[in-house]
Amino acid sequence: MTPTTSPTTAYPTSPALTEPPTDLSDLDGTIGALTKAPRPDPNPANPANPPMDLLERAGELDDEQLARLFEFVLRERRHRLGDRLAAGGAHRTDLVAELAWWQRVDTQMQIHMNDVACSVYAGRHPKHWLWREHKRFILDRAEPGWRVLDVGCGASAYLLWLAELGCSVTGWDINPDRVAQAQQIMAHPSLRFEVRDVMASPTDEPFDLAVCSHVIEHLDEPVAMLDSLRACAPRLIVAVPPDANRWQKVMFRELGLPWKDDEDHRREYSPALLGEQVERAGWIIDELVEGVDLKVLAHRSG
Repeated sequence: MTPTTSPTTAYPTSPALTEPPTDLSDLDGTIGALTKAPRPDPNPANPANPPMDLLERAGELDDEQLARLFEFVLRERRHRLGDRLAAGGAHRTDLVAELAWWQRVDTQMQIHMNDVACSVYAGRHPKHWLWREHKRFILDRAEPGWRVLDVGCGASAYLLWLAELGCSVTGWDINPDRVAQAQQIMAHPSLRFEVRDVMASPTDEPFDLAVCSHVIEHLDEPVAMLDSLRACAPRLIVAVPPDANRWQKVMFRELGLPWKDDEDHRREYSPALLGEQVERAGWIIDELVEGVDLKVLAHRSG
């Protein structure tokens, strides 16, 4: 199937979504984003902690000193590996082990960046609230006046954008916390949210379009989910993470290291795998587009 490209459409801009709150007025959202993970345990008896003297010395460093120390540590580790390789004391497995160590460090850096970024926007992740291009495929294909059902909706801003474009939008999610978050940060007369499982509780309400964005990669039975959506709407949009959209991901998989975007992904997708699952669920594919993620537009068969 030949990937296609999306047309360009101008969307209304909501200043509240594109400008960070300068006064941090939503303190609950700001603080919550920073403190959702437990505070580190300073107990020196905790075997997961570095020696207390190192913790104390690190705490005395200012930002510039800490950044320079981190740069120094990385350079030193590279030089030591080079010296060991030159002396015949290191092998390819040692280099792979160094990459595995870096994955561990990078995971913590990404967590830190994500939590701080969310706090800048009072609990709203910039990926979901600033990055319109990431959802352009959906926005371009939903027409004003359509009734749109988003399954596994979370709290992404594109649901509000769809409502602002003239759609009547319903978001379902099985996680009550995510629904509560969505209701707290998004409000529009044409937007509503429910705690609901489409597999256990299908709907008799007619919709024009069902959206399933970055959901089925988390499921053991993605085809069953996609099949259940045939009873909801005649049109379907699915978006999933690609299995080869970054060179690091390709390398980590080849080396036998963790490589998926999220640890709880059951799988990530090639165009062929996504197309096969959508068609097995009883949909006929109209478009399959490759990019930051893989997207499909399909219509119901039969």
